[in-house]
Amino acid sequence: MPKDPITSSDNQWLKRLRRAAERHEEEIVLEGPKQIADALERGLRPIAILVHESREAPPGTDDRTTFRVGDRPFRTIADTATSQGIVALFERPRHELSSILDTPAPVVALDGVQDPGNVGAIVRLAAAFDLAGVVALSGTADPFSPRALRGSAGAALTTPVALVPHDAFLGECIRKGREIVAAIPGAPPIGDVTLPRDAVLVLGSEGRGVADPIRDVATPVSIPTSVRVESLNVAAAAAIIIWELARTR
Repeated sequence: MPKDPITSSDNQWLKRLRRAAERHEEEIVLEGPKQIADALERGLRPIAILVHESREAPPGTDDRTTFRVGDRPFRTIADTATSQGIVALFERPRHELSSILDTPAPVVALDGVQDPGNVGAIVRLAAAFDLAGVVALSGTADPFSPRALRGSAGAALTTPVALVPHDAFLGECIRKGREIVAAIPGAPPIGDVTLPRDAVLVLGSEGRGVADPIRDVATPVSIPTSVRVESLNVAAAAAIIIWELARTR
């Protein structure tokens, strides 16, 4: 790692990292030693690792892609309130819907789930219960945004994730013969429904729910709750239904 730290916020690496944190289209940003160490351990190759001038670079990092950054410019790339002093730029992982559906295990699809924290939590659930992958339909927060990555505790790096429009999702599920199950208020309780071992579970936003084209072809299920609450947070609902899918397998 070079001895002299980066002192300008206009440095090309800092500008590139801020752009990736905002757009996360081709490149993603990981922050903190654990997330970055996990990514390195899983074979992801960093484009650049930026380390606060008061910290040491992780063992085994390449001096050619590791840069020391002064305190003031580092604050322009730290996304957390109490940064741990290391931020890295990686190429965005890519997965195809077809390969996810070819795996004989449940899949969870998110339809308009806009909160990145909820999206990250559901990706983490998918990893915890060995689902085939996660599908983010149009209108869903990007699972590779910095906040969603934190919510998934890095699980998006090990769980196949695909971003797909509604029509392509429905067409591929039909082509692959995968049954869609949708969480819909007022539907039969999940415990009363026989779920396929490789169900594609669709969860909608708390406000809008599941889109009509999906609702029209899906097996509807619901989670019985007390009248004291109108609905569950989507991540909480996902935990219950995904556990039920795992249990029936």
